[in-house]
Amino acid sequence: QDHGRHVEAIVGILTMSLRKFGPRYLPEGVAKLRELLTAYLGAGIVGRVLTDFLKANVKGGLAGDSAEWEQALEGLATSVSDLPDCSIPLGMLQAAVRHAKTGDERHLLSLPVEQRQLLEDIQPSATPQRT
Repeated sequence: QDHGRHVEAIVGILTMSLRKFGPRYLPEGVAKLRELLTAYLGAGIVGRVLTDFLKANVKGGLAGDSAEWEQALEGLATSVSDLPDCSIPLGMLQAAVRHAKTGDERHLLSLPVEQRQLLEDIQPSATPQRT
């Protein structure tokens, strides 16, 4: 069963929250959504939401400052640590945040080729944010 519309709506809500409040509420939002999502749409849905969230927000330029992102990523990693389908999108999000913060290509080079290529394809062409 395709849950595309549901995922799109959830990613939209998370993205609006990110743009309005920064990344600090992201772990709490994902943790709350996780219960509902897995109950109604199945276990793999959280990884799909994170993947689509990654694509939407790296492409648009990551909103929020670096310190908030570091805290948010730590909280996200804890809240989805038991979901194997979240490890790849979370790792890619971590690399994208670190690359945006420093401009250092090594953060992208630490990823497997396919993941790195995906991030390079969706990254904005603007110079990295430095905070």
